Amino acid sequence: MTILTIPKPLREKLGEEATDAFVFVINSIDLESKKDLVTKTDLLEAKNELDRKIDNVHSELNNKIDNIHSDLNSKIDNVHSELNSKIDNVHSELNSKIDKSTSELKSDIKLLHWMIGIIFAGVISLVMKAFF
Repeated sequence: MTILTIPKPLREKLGEEATDAFVFVINSIDLESKKDLVTKTDLLEAKNELDRKIDNVHSELNNKIDNIHSDLNSKIDNVHSELNSKIDNVHSELNSKIDKSTSELKSDIKLLHWMIGIIFAGVISLVMKAFF
């Protein structure tokens, strides 16, 4: 509490009782105004409360980020497996088409071999007939 000194001329004009009453009024006003002031304890409590709230928000955001991360990883894995499946299907389709085309070409080549063989035999027989 603050100690007030009332100047002598004012004390003489007011008298002892009025001076004491005046000091009492000023002290009570001083006490009332100090009630509204923030103390170090109030500031520490506010700081601690803010720290707790920040930690809670930080935890919530980390949880949300982790959930989104796992959801995205799951979706990526699903898309990856779907694409692998589609690639495998296309690969097997292309392989079967290639096998079919290869077998058709082999049969055509065999036919050409026989045709060339027959033509060659005919040419040889004509050459032999002409010279012998």
